[in-house]
Amino acid sequence: MLMMKLTAFLLLAGSLAAHADSHAQVVSIFEKNAPLTKSFRAIEKQTGYTFVYRKVLVENAKKVTVNLRDAPLAQVLDVCFQNQPLSYSVLNNII
Repeated sequence: MLMMKLTAFLLLAGSLAAHADSHAQVVSIFEKNAPLTKSFRAIEKQTGYTFVYRKVLVENAKKVTVNLRDAPLAQVLDVCFQNQPLSYSVLNNII
């Protein structure tokens, strides 16, 4: 009986881990000295996330250089917003 419970627990834990991995967002983005909005569009196409921002604020942002392949979304956002006078937050599928 103990062996059956242990097996059931391991199966459940394994399936939950696999489910979590399937929802992890990875992004490949290659931009050199590009406007921040161009990076936003590339991220939106790959992830289904939507950026919400004030146009006037983003127009004054520094250009970005990003060269990442299959990187987690958080890492890509950190690179895009590095040395910017802006910050970001993620709520559901909205950045």
